[in-house]
Amino acid sequence: MTGPQRVQQPLEPAQPREAPRGTPPLPREAPSSPGDWTPSTPAVEASPGRAALSLSAVARVIADRLRERPGGGGLDVQMLCLAEEAGEAIQAYRRATGRARQPGGWDAVAAELADVVIVAYVTADLADIDLDAGIADKLAAIEARGGI
Repeated sequence: MTGPQRVQQPLEPAQPREAPRGTPPLPREAPSSPGDWTPSTPAVEASPGRAALSLSAVARVIADRLRERPGGGGLDVQMLCLAEEAGEAIQAYRRATGRARQPGGWDAVAAELADVVIVAYVTADLADIDLDAGIADKLAAIEARGGI
């Protein structure tokens, strides 16, 4: 037996708002083609006596640490963490754009989006997915259909 069906009304599109003072500039120019994008570019700057690490390498270290924990949670828990981080990014965006009770800044949006990317890389590593290759393939597919 199913409950009553709820009909959702379409949401009105949000009206564009001026960016608050202190808003970071628009993102840097996108690569001209997927071949220009290099996921192996160091994600962690090298410090004296320490080698630079790519985002994939950082994710591997984190994933290995998770694998070593007793009852580390595994892939199911990591997928939930990814969904949680995406929700936090949305909430930070709502705050930055004045759509939440508490105001927030674009620095919080940037931090939450960084969390999403990092957790996605860790999740991919736990699932034995080469996310760099997946991103390159996706960019090539987008370019092939004229999206880049």
